[in-house]
Parts: sequence; structure tokens; C-alpha cells
Amino acid sequence: MPEAFALALLIVDDDSRIRELTAAAAQRTGRYHAITTAENGEAALELLARETQQPPDLILTDLSMPGVDGLEFTRRIRHDSQWAHIPIVMFSSSDRPNDREDSLAAGCIAFYEKPGSLTGLQALLAELPDVAERARQAAAKV
Repeated sequence: MPEAFALALLIVDDDSRIRELTAAAAQRTGRYHAITTAENGEAALELLARETQQPPDLILTDLSMPGVDGLEFTRRIRHDSQWAHIPIVMFSSSDRPNDREDSLAAGCIAFYEKPGSLTGLQALLAELPDVAERARQAAAKV
């Protein structure tokens, strides 16, 4: 994926502060042309249903959220042919055993622990378009 290529990003997190910080950090990377947010999986699904003409190119979702959590959200996306192609990255501060394995099994392309600094968050967000492109290339080879 060329460095200049910019993606539409959907950030799903129940913590408004995290959503705002993540959106601001994503904007600063210059790798995203559109950034939208949702406060949980249910709100994100509703947003996707309204944005059928321009779905996001990449979704970054929290694992632990009330209602439709990150795992259930990912499973629902993977079972909808309209959205199944969208790369989903799990982004969590949870330290439960098997979070990474459960996220990948649900259909995420990657699992990251939430960085402890704004610099770490921005570096992660700058890397995600490349992670998504590698996942697309790997899927195309199968």
C-alpha cells in the first residue's frame, strides 16, 4: 500500500476519551482520509447499515464493551457479505487469557494491546494500513 494511500477508519470504543484520542492520533498520521467513531458494537453496526455506499476500509474495535462487545461485533461483520471483507483490528486493554486467540478466531486480522502513550498510539495507527494491506494480500493468495 503506497504511503500516500489514505483509508476510511472506523473506531469502536465505549470510552469517549479513548475514541477522541484515537481519532486525533489517527488524523495526525496522515494515513486516513475519513475517521468515524462509534461507542459500541451495536452503534457501529447501525452506522455501517446507514453508510452502505462508503463503508470503512479498516475497523479498529475495543474488545470489552457493554452490549455488543468487540468479539460479537467482529463475528457479525464476518457473517455479513456486505462487510465481511473489511479488515478488523482488535484493540484492547483487557488482560484476560486467550483475548488474542479469541479475537483472531472471531475474524480479526490482528490484536493489539492499547499503548500506554500517545506516541505509541500514533505509531500503531500509522502501521495499521500496512497491516491491513498485508492481510488483504495474504487472503488473495488463498
